[in-house]
Amino acid sequence: MAEMAASTASVPDRGVQLMVLMWVMTILASITVVMRFIFRAQKSIIGYDDLFMFISMICFFGWTISLTLLCLKGGERHMADVGALGPDIVAQVQLLNWTSQVFGIIGIGAGKVSVSALILTIIRDTQRAWQKIYLWTFCIVLVLCVSVSCSILTFAQCRPAAALWDSRVEGTCIKPTVMASFGIFTGAYNTFVDASLSLIPATIFWTLQMGFQEKMTLTIVFALNILTSICSGIKTSYLSELGNRTDFTWATYDIFAWVTAEFFLVIVCGSTPTLRPLISLLRRQLGYTSKDSRNSYLRHTGDSGVPSKDAFQLDGFRRNVASETTVSKANLTENYDGNKNWEDMSLAEDIRVERTYRVQINNNDSQQELNVT
Repeated sequence: MAEMAASTASVPDRGVQLMVLMWVMTILASITVVMRFIFRAQKSIIGYDDLFMFISMICFFGWTISLTLLCLKGGERHMADVGALGPDIVAQVQLLNWTSQVFGIIGIGAGKVSVSALILTIIRDTQRAWQKIYLWTFCIVLVLCVSVSCSILTFAQCRPAAALWDSRVEGTCIKPTVMASFGIFTGAYNTFVDASLSLIPATIFWTLQMGFQEKMTLTIVFALNILTSICSGIKTSYLSELGNRTDFTWATYDIFAWVTAEFFLVIVCGSTPTLRPLISLLRRQLGYTSKDSRNSYLRHTGDSGVPSKDAFQLDGFRRNVASETTVSKANLTENYDGNKNWEDMSLAEDIRVERTYRVQINNNDSQQELNVT
């Protein structure tokens, strides 16, 4: 009995360290996504970029949960040690291994589409033709095609599919090198896309009419995607191990670790540009706000959190009770008493409302009144 316990203790198992890495990064990434949605919901500007980032986060949880189950079953040991646990355990470990890879492929692809959609939203009303074509073609359409194709191929390697993870099932399978080669292509293409997503924004923001600090902030925030590109490149260098079926469980550890890091970076770096209120708060605390950047900040993010240095301090504010309402096409002038009761609602689409306010500014030394329309 003692010899058996010693033998079990001496079996190399990297499951614990992989689980710690995955759950730490998953929790941090989920906090980032929650903050993203809070800030975006406050401005009512949730869009397709947020939807794809949400899909990426769901896949990150699927990745982490499936690999946690794999680790608990001993799936991060050498294949010979896993085989000693019985054929059923081997089949379950293999199935969880391949399933997690689909979560990784789809989730990372969705994160890249999210970043691309965010950039397209920013330049939607600008004349940036080649950037729009590039982002749609290479960073959205092709990324989706490559990700879906690689996911399908993962479970289409064998007929029947169960022969992929259960050696007791008879079937025919393609050569393992085919999947490894397509995996390397997918990883290399994702590396290229991440690098381009870190460089394309610089060609956009530096030509917009905004302050230097704002240009620098936006460029640096989007340039963080270069970290994802570096991580993706390192991961790709290990993808050849997908063809190692003799010690598959041990060989895929490095792939799992680097995909986890890439998952984390694509979500955090892809969400950082949407955390503008938080970035603005940090800039104000560090004294980096400028009057020039305020208008561009409002125009591109909808966040009014950057105060102007010349803003009035209004100690008292009183609205004039009577205000004018002009109906442009009917040439009518009506009195508006504060209640939304219009005599002719059929003209609603032609109504142009002008409200006049009397603003009273109280200073210590003087009192000043302004009529603002």
